[in-house]
Amino acid sequence: MGRDQLSAVLMADLQDSRFRRTHVVVGGIGTGKTALVVLLTRQLAEGSAVPVPLRLRGVQGGLDFMQMASERFCREVQGNIRSGAEGEKVWRRLCQQGRVVVLADGLEEALTGEALTEERDNIIRLAIRRANDERLPLIITSRPHDSLRGMDASVTDLEPLSEEAALEYISSGTMWEDRQRLDWIVEKAGIAEAPTYLQIARELHDEGLLEHALSGHAEAEALETRGGDRASLRLHLVDTWLNALIGGDLHPELPLRPEERRSAIHY
Repeated sequence: MGRDQLSAVLMADLQDSRFRRTHVVVGGIGTGKTALVVLLTRQLAEGSAVPVPLRLRGVQGGLDFMQMASERFCREVQGNIRSGAEGEKVWRRLCQQGRVVVLADGLEEALTGEALTEERDNIIRLAIRRANDERLPLIITSRPHDSLRGMDASVTDLEPLSEEAALEYISSGTMWEDRQRLDWIVEKAGIAEAPTYLQIARELHDEGLLEHALSGHAEAEALETRGGDRASLRLHLVDTWLNALIGGDLHPELPLRPEERRSAIHY
């Protein structure tokens, strides 16, 4: 299932409060969990919903998704309202209207302190049960781990994109001659399994650096696709992307000199 399809299914499933329950999207490193949260945030905001993204990394002590989302919302709107009480009032009204959707990223990174080791699973399960009781539209992402067993939630395994889907994402609208080279890169670099490299490949392709197609670039600057294993090809992708970023081929709208771009990257 493509990410747009999965996003549509998740959003549709949360609409009916009578049957609503927490969704947990499970995927390994590099499968695109955070990217899915970003996609959901954008698509929900384009509609009538109010997405509230939460980063669970470093959360210790209690785990209350409704409270965390309320605090995040009030922080975000405090510059546009007269008082904290008004922010809480707006929050309650949005919840009553069913417009709030909480997107919690990185469950495996929450409650990791040694003092919480024995209670962690119970805390997570109780927090999810509370969210269900509150009819809170909640989508959580997580790597696979033991705490996911026995949760009162719908669990979806997030699989890597297919190579064809990755190819379409990178190369939409290009000629088949270019697509053959891109197909080789997608396969050899395992780009479909790693959203970071997928985005890098797309940005390089947009500038012609991925398939030697853009005139005005030195041959040494273009990505070499002959030979090389997965690690070396991925490294070459990153190096080419960094050089293009420093040289101003990528994000030329940023008024920074090459040395300033290099300093920003090193920082």
